[in-house]
Amino acid sequence: MKKTKLPLQSAKLESESAQHLASHRSYMSNATKITPKQISVGDVIQFMYDGEQRTVYVMNPDWAMKLHGLSMKAIDRRTLMVEVVAKSDLYKSPQDFYTRVLSQGPVSKTDSYRTYDLRKMGNIMKVEYQIDERGREEL
Repeated sequence: MKKTKLPLQSAKLESESAQHLASHRSYMSNATKITPKQISVGDVIQFMYDGEQRTVYVMNPDWAMKLHGLSMKAIDRRTLMVEVVAKSDLYKSPQDFYTRVLSQGPVSKTDSYRTYDLRKMGNIMKVEYQIDERGREEL
């Protein structure tokens, strides 16, 4: 069988994804199994979806039967802390936050915003994630 090489762009994206997820790993600990109803805004969760394990920072746990979040595979720790966590309490609702912060600026360039059908999510684990309060100082 003939082997084909991945296009250079695809290989670069895979490498960046591995680096982004690795930048979060040392800040994660103690995973606890939960149900979809127990998911809250700001949680970091891991789950199986379409045969792949996902790690997501939750922006909205249930909007029209979909979980909205940031794939931690596509966003680095600094961007998550400075652009998302440090600013999240400045807005009235997840929709307001999405419109004013996520759809513009550095986060929009990461292509990390994703939605997941809650009915397709399996083996959901809430992960303790160490929040860096220093991100607030960079605002």
